[in-house]
Amino acid sequence: MGLFTATGYFLIVLVTVRANSLESGSRIIGGVNYGIEKIPYQLSLEKSGKHICGATILGEKRAITAAHCTFGIPASELKVRVGSNQIQNGGQLIQVSNCSQHPNFDNITLENDISILLLENSIKMNKTIKAIDPNWKDAIKVNTTVLTSGWDGNILHALNLSIIDRDTCQKYFTMVRLTNNKICATSNDTKNGPCEDDSGSALVLNNKLIGITSWTKCNSTNFPTIFTNVQNYEDFIKIYSNGVFKMSLSNIAYFICILHIIFNSFN
Repeated sequence: MGLFTATGYFLIVLVTVRANSLESGSRIIGGVNYGIEKIPYQLSLEKSGKHICGATILGEKRAITAAHCTFGIPASELKVRVGSNQIQNGGQLIQVSNCSQHPNFDNITLENDISILLLENSIKMNKTIKAIDPNWKDAIKVNTTVLTSGWDGNILHALNLSIIDRDTCQKYFTMVRLTNNKICATSNDTKNGPCEDDSGSALVLNNKLIGITSWTKCNSTNFPTIFTNVQNYEDFIKIYSNGVFKMSLSNIAYFICILHIIFNSFN
């Protein structure tokens, strides 16, 4: 492709292009053909019947994807396909009923690039359809081997990547500051990696979710892929994926303080 993409965002020149259209050859580069039973958490996110992004199963009625995949799109236009290793064919097709995009998502820098999808009907779990748990605690160390997935043509593929440190990664993306909300990873064969329509798919370590594909430079030597760091969004994910208000003690104290200020302002 030769252009910086985040499912269609060309960040280096800061020109925003909607990537809801499917482009030929714009999927994962390299990797191996993976049966859905090996990565049963993988979803295809469809807009008006066409694949636009990947997504990941968190529970019977919850999925997670990148915020730029859902930006500006009504939930009524979105569906997820589960239990299939083919785009737009097979498995279960389920309507999205609500999309909870991170309130501080920046559609230029792709900071806070995370969205939770509420599904209209429950996913019927089986050996090819399973949720994955996030990895909240384990340190994500440089040179660790991780797994990402997406589609090469219409077939599901997976690819091993290696974590690189943020300072090294930053050298490739000089016009966008990489915060600790990002994870960088690259392939040993540096031309291999995720591409446009793989955005929203999982980055996995020890069978647990650590990242969400955010942006990359497709089919280009040396450039790493940027993933949203799931560990930094534990409260956000738990609130919307469990349907239960669960927050850390520090954030609970913060909100109690805010409520106290609001209450006192009326007295």
